[in-house]
Amino acid sequence: MVFPYSCYKLCKEVGFPPGVVNVVTADFLSTPSIGTVLCSHPLVRHVSFFGSTDVGRCCIAPNRIFVQSEIYDEFIRILIEKVTPLKAGNPMDKSSSYSGLTDQRRYDHVAQIVDLTIKQGAKLTYQAEKVPECGPYHFPLTILTECKTSMDICQYEIFGPVFAIYKYIHESVRFEQEAEVFEAMNQGIYGLASYVYSAEIDQVLRTVDELEYALVSVNDIHPFEMLVPFGGLKESGSGNLLGLRSIYGFLDESSVIINHE
Repeated sequence: MVFPYSCYKLCKEVGFPPGVVNVVTADFLSTPSIGTVLCSHPLVRHVSFFGSTDVGRCCIAPNRIFVQSEIYDEFIRILIEKVTPLKAGNPMDKSSSYSGLTDQRRYDHVAQIVDLTIKQGAKLTYQAEKVPECGPYHFPLTILTECKTSMDICQYEIFGPVFAIYKYIHESVRFEQEAEVFEAMNQGIYGLASYVYSAEIDQVLRTVDELEYALVSVNDIHPFEMLVPFGGLKESGSGNLLGLRSIYGFLDESSVIINHE
């Protein structure tokens, strides 16, 4: 709740008139009734909602990581080297990289999907230690390898500290294999953010053209800028935040037809 209050304070400091910006607080039980009022009251002219039924980590964090077979083993090795020093701790401690999940339901969801994925044939390649300081809902950082697109984990947004790694074989003369990878990348009901890492610009352009995601970041971890629309495809949402296009949603349009006869 720190962020909404800090924004509200800044709005007051820059001179917004009273009543223009308001912060309405809610808890787990009151949220449905408050949301109903905000979405149905005639005085509310426009609603821009940013959120989801699943919470617990960055909504644009990748769930499925497809790695070309030639670099697969090296990628796993480097990934383990990078995540091993990450510290789990108090989220208010700047040295902490991650902490516990939001509640028991979220913890159970992540634990169940990891257990199911292992039962379906994936390999538990790495898992950090549990950290008591993070509370009862801390799920240790986990790397699952040898994942298959037929597994349940490929259909969900995990919303937990879990890497699901998929291997694909890519040969320059086998475009049918590449098409299969594109199909696997796009399967599922969500289409918010995706990431492409490659030194081959032709490969990048082919991949970007095939991806069914509203946000695509190439060789970077930030798939958005303030001047471009931020939104989702499929079940990831409709409409946009940021950019000029987001302003259009707050404007009224009129169509005028004139008969000159």
